[in-house]
Amino acid sequence: MSLHYWFLRLQSFLPHISRRLQLQLQLFTPLLEPAFQEDRYAQLLTLFCLDSASREKIVAARRYLDRLVPLCEQGGDAEKALWHALNGLCYMQSGDDDAMAAAFDRAAQYGHSYHLPYMLTAEYALLTSQQYDTALAGFDRAISCIYQFPPLDEQKQYVIAQAQAGISLSLTMMHRQDEAARALQKAELAGDAEEYLHAAAMLYACLGKAAEAQKALDAFRKLNPPLADRTATHVQLLLAGKHIHFHARPVPSGLPEAFWDWFRSQEPVFQPLLDQGDADACGAMLADHINTLVPDEEDMMTAAIELHDNQPEIVLTACYSRSYAAMIDALAAACPEDLRSRWRITVRP
Repeated sequence: MSLHYWFLRLQSFLPHISRRLQLQLQLFTPLLEPAFQEDRYAQLLTLFCLDSASREKIVAARRYLDRLVPLCEQGGDAEKALWHALNGLCYMQSGDDDAMAAAFDRAAQYGHSYHLPYMLTAEYALLTSQQYDTALAGFDRAISCIYQFPPLDEQKQYVIAQAQAGISLSLTMMHRQDEAARALQKAELAGDAEEYLHAAAMLYACLGKAAEAQKALDAFRKLNPPLADRTATHVQLLLAGKHIHFHARPVPSGLPEAFWDWFRSQEPVFQPLLDQGDADACGAMLADHINTLVPDEEDMMTAAIELHDNQPEIVLTACYSRSYAAMIDALAAACPEDLRSRWRITVRP
């Protein structure tokens, strides 16, 4: 028996949850239908978890979620995807975006066809962690999920347009303006949404269209003043040719050599951690230091240390920032031969 059957049964003695829970059931259908098809107890726990989370009763929702743990562990990928998605919903309702993104990402690893987790993790990757490749893939996956459940009503088409706006902004940040412009055209149905206006302001600024960028900003500010104000700063820097992400700054003289002097001094700290297989701790220290080299409030580059066949590797990623790409190229070129013999260096865009 399906979750919808149990929803109808619950209405008879819990009428206060009907409208709220019905909405959650409609939204979560792509996750709910494949899971717990023959387990009535698990179905009821899922319903109560959804109801509690929808009312922001997070403690109660987590009690039901905890009781679902052994049932999900005994189940297949559908049950595991559902559990992590419900966990992400609890984090979302409690305002913990970092944990929400991690939980939804874990749900995606088990495969599911619910667009919302992909949309939310894509927005997180785009706006918070500057992982533009990840954002692009997430928006594409969200759109493909929506197409799996026809018909395409007006609401679904609007969500697709919002995702296209996210694709446009991701492509703009990846310096692919022609593709970004085509994606923005596909997003015109959501022309009154902040996602569209954000993408439009950035793309028009990249193209040097100041009037169009300002028009988008003015409308954007009515919907989300704080984000619009931050975007206005980016637009001003772009139009002035001074944006750190789009315009490379000169690498300060002597900085690459100073970085490798620091790195050499840290090798005695790194080695015991590497011997224990804890490359992540080394990478965290490297990332903290490397992001002080070209300080900026929003842009970032990432650094990691990985182990491959017992040889450590330094991985430097510019996150498509042209200033950081110039910095990373200078660091790679200046690496001393003795360090290069002990460490592999990989540079990513």
